[in-house]
Amino acid sequence: MVPLLKRLEIWNHTKSTEDKQQIDNLTPVLASLSSLSEIIWSGYIPRNISNIPWPYLRRFVIRKSLDTRQCLLLMARCPMIEEIVILCLMNSTRDTTLPIVDLPHLRTLYLKGDTGQLLDQLVLPSLRSLDMTPPMDDKALVRLGARSSCNLFHLCLLADKRPMHTISEWNALEYLQSACCQTLRSLHVKPATTDTFFRNLMWKAEGEIGNQYLPDLVELSATSYTTDGIVSEMVASRWHIQGKGYSPARLVCLDICQMVYARVEGDLVTLPLHSYERDGAVLGELAAQGLTLMDGYGSSLR
Repeated sequence: MVPLLKRLEIWNHTKSTEDKQQIDNLTPVLASLSSLSEIIWSGYIPRNISNIPWPYLRRFVIRKSLDTRQCLLLMARCPMIEEIVILCLMNSTRDTTLPIVDLPHLRTLYLKGDTGQLLDQLVLPSLRSLDMTPPMDDKALVRLGARSSCNLFHLCLLADKRPMHTISEWNALEYLQSACCQTLRSLHVKPATTDTFFRNLMWKAEGEIGNQYLPDLVELSATSYTTDGIVSEMVASRWHIQGKGYSPARLVCLDICQMVYARVEGDLVTLPLHSYERDGAVLGELAAQGLTLMDGYGSSLR
């Protein structure tokens, strides 16, 4: 009955060389489980796991650190994979011979760690949900979208550890303006966003000059360093549409944590700011009309 096994979850916290050798010796057993559709692996990973074919695997989760080469070789063995979760990805240093991997059925990708090197080797035409640490090379996301021609529905870019001085320089906008993001329904962005970010998401009334982006967006979560009134103006532009031009979807959920810079004993730090009066007034009116307004920490204000 073992060949009919569908789901396998392995937890091991071994540290000794002998124990690792025993896990490496599991390869023939794993190779016999050809019917597996899901694997969740926590702890030491066999060195030759990328040599095992997984013809029916739909989902795998790796909670232990994995370098880019290992990850790509493992992905290449999963032709039917639909969901991948890697919680600690590391670059393969000085490796210039990484393979290109095409995963035609992959719909959900969750990556934490050094992601840029991996993104440059993937072709993901069916990708719908991307949750990841933003690569230091922001254009890696643009290249992935152009290479894959996918249509994303959900995007989460979370990087709390980015240096503060790079916040306003972070180039999320170029990626959000790409073709693969114009189908986005849900967007979660950190590090913090600025006035420029929200101005680019404003929906122009008929006759106004400028490009329109993310017409299907209904849920937005972000940390913002913005001028009072900018966030609510963007939301209102997608809520009350003037003219007879093409109208976007109405934002139904907004989760914004508004912050301000402050000097504390000579150090530049960020503090919550509770006096966004213009934003508070407009967003309060929209909340009364049906907008779900969150407090920046996932709790509803309604």
